[in-house]
Amino acid sequence: MTKQQLVLLLALTSLSASLLAQEQRGRGNPFEGLDTDGDGSITFPEFQQSDNSMLERADGDGDGLVSLEEFLAAIPQRGPRNPDREVDEERLQERQAKMEERQIARFEEMDLDGDGLVSKDEAVEAAFMRLDRDGDNVLSADELRPPRAAGNRGERGGRGR
Repeated sequence: MTKQQLVLLLALTSLSASLLAQEQRGRGNPFEGLDTDGDGSITFPEFQQSDNSMLERADGDGDGLVSLEEFLAAIPQRGPRNPDREVDEERLQERQAKMEERQIARFEEMDLDGDGLVSKDEAVEAAFMRLDRDGDNVLSADELRPPRAAGNRGERGGRGR
């Protein structure tokens, strides 16, 4: 998962990883605690009860809203993957500019009312809509799992090179 998705996937990042880890460790049903009615799916009201501490950390001034500036500041900047390797500064700047464009697009996707600020409610609703891949207004276990990257999962990080 890329770092530019930090705030958009507030609930997904903490929720999905812990649910998947629980499932893999055999700790029982990954929906425990979220699927409050036990029907095997998570509705929006159930999803709203998930942990939103990542939004609070991004909210630099503590007003309960995240501005674009706060959003961008909350996302750690990445340097070269291999610090011993010679860096092409122009290429690095180009990649950082593309990442910032994607981050701004993600922020705008979360800003449902278009006021330039993202509230907890907007972030949760945007995350829910993004996770609900089949559009049925409930989340299944499959939808909570991060999508697998396309390509070969073999050599060189699974990028199919």
